[in-house]
Amino acid sequence: MGAMFDFCKIMYGTAGFDLDFYVKLGDAVLTAAGYKAITGKDYAPAATPAV
Repeated sequence: MGAMFDFCKIMYGTAGFDLDFYVKLGDAVLTAAGYKAITGKDYAPAATPAV
């Protein structure tokens, strides 16, 4: 899928690595399908807390 996908796949599970951050950067970095391929789960953005 690309270099960023490979990077995220390697780093996933490492302490302090936030995979959601890379998905939020957009499809050019990591697609929702890529997220699912790495985690086995559908990407669901974290709910933004109400202010």
